[in-house]
Amino acid sequence: MIFLAVVTTLALAVIYGTNWIVPKRFEGLGLLLSELLLGLVCMWFIFVTNSYSNRYLGLPRLHWKSLIGPAVGLFVFWNDFGSFHFYGHGLRDGIWSVILLLAIGFGEEFLSRGFIFGYFRRYGVWWATIVSSVSFGLMHITNYGKMQGAMATSLQVVMATGFGAIMVGAMLLSGSIWIPILIHAFQDSTIYFSKTRDLLPSLDRGSWWNLWPNYSMAAIYFLIGIAMVYLSGAWREDQRQHVFVMRKLIKWAYHFGLIEED
Repeated sequence: MIFLAVVTTLALAVIYGTNWIVPKRFEGLGLLLSELLLGLVCMWFIFVTNSYSNRYLGLPRLHWKSLIGPAVGLFVFWNDFGSFHFYGHGLRDGIWSVILLLAIGFGEEFLSRGFIFGYFRRYGVWWATIVSSVSFGLMHITNYGKMQGAMATSLQVVMATGFGAIMVGAMLLSGSIWIPILIHAFQDSTIYFSKTRDLLPSLDRGSWWNLWPNYSMAAIYFLIGIAMVYLSGAWREDQRQHVFVMRKLIKWAYHFGLIEED
């Protein structure tokens, strides 16, 4: 856990450190570099620690289950944003925006679905799903104060948590982390190509009670993600993971004197 906390802190330091170093007029470049560095750092840790996530670094397998993730991703996008209020970019700005979106997906997915999921996979796929999804949601707390208040930020956190569970399911069903990266980039496309997200700060002028349908939808997203994980069959591999957990528990019990050696 200490190792995970240190690595996560270093990863976030990469994001904010790079953005702080790069001059304000090159803000887009700072975002690009920080997300790429974050993804590369997490990829390096996956290789060095021989993480479980190594198996998801390849291309998606050719199977009908691989289509479930993108299909659910389209449903989430439609449900969250409805119509896409497109506003145009020049060709150069459009290409730059797509590159930034892919970089965001690359960095955040390699942190959440790559490193964190892979680290906790030893405790079972359900724990790995919950921890990586909640961690992904909590990452969005940093948006507080950036033209949005507590209500809008809390909604973003819970929605991101539910979306994170769906991304875990998409990765397990397709056998590749690159599918969640593409879905993530598409989900964030409203940042640069639509004015839909401009409505988010207006939520802070309402009542907390008015947000309960949104919180309920976040819970539904999370359950959809859990169903996708179940459909992947990854839980069948957890028998040996439970043995690992039991050994840890017995070791801690000996350490604290709860049981005595024969």
